[in-house]
Amino acid sequence: MPSALQQRVAPDEEILASVLAGGVLVLITDRRVLVGDERRAYLDVPIEGIRRVEYDIDSLNPATLVIVPQNSSHRPQVLTVEPSEYSKAAAAVAALGERLARIRAS
Repeated sequence: MPSALQQRVAPDEEILASVLAGGVLVLITDRRVLVGDERRAYLDVPIEGIRRVEYDIDSLNPATLVIVPQNSSHRPQVLTVEPSEYSKAAAAVAALGERLARIRAS
């Protein structure tokens, strides 16, 4: 795990899913969504701070994973996903979607 993200994950925080996409690591924890590389985090927001997630698979190109935060001060993350990471990306989207649904239902 890149050190910039590793430093942000609390000892009692559970990592639900991780995927390499576009040269960065995407972590879905039981509390947050983090996107970053070995130098820095590009996104670190609570799950309830996510507005939309898109996962698009194209037969001719790598897939695209888009994470759009609620707050416009956080930049949307538009990431490419190679075929070797498709299952991990799907698991990350599912974990995030399930958490968002629970938050919206409460």
